[in-house]
Amino acid sequence: MSEYRDRRQNKQAKLSERSNQTFGLKATPELIARIDANRANSDLVFLARFITCFPEIEANHANPQQFAGFVFATLRGIGAFGLFDIAQDETEGQLEVLVQVIVEAGSLRWV
Repeated sequence: MSEYRDRRQNKQAKLSERSNQTFGLKATPELIARIDANRANSDLVFLARFITCFPEIEANHANPQQFAGFVFATLRGIGAFGLFDIAQDETEGQLEVLVQVIVEAGSLRWV
């Protein structure tokens, strides 16, 4: 039982250290401003490319730009959870669900 507790405490300490490093970025306004500026430029390009790569979304979805934003927000969220000890099959399952959502959004006429 003690070995399990030690492993769990070790894992929690590593998780805490990683999250402090990652979420501590918020305390650096200059860095956040640079990330924001970079995202402002790159988001427009990524959204346009998404629509180009999935013309079905543009043809069938009422809000293709918002849908593309949703997809990228989902991918960023999955990426953020990569900082933590998440099982690979869980991440793959989430990506599979995202694929299904994209396919459905391109197949249906959203009014």
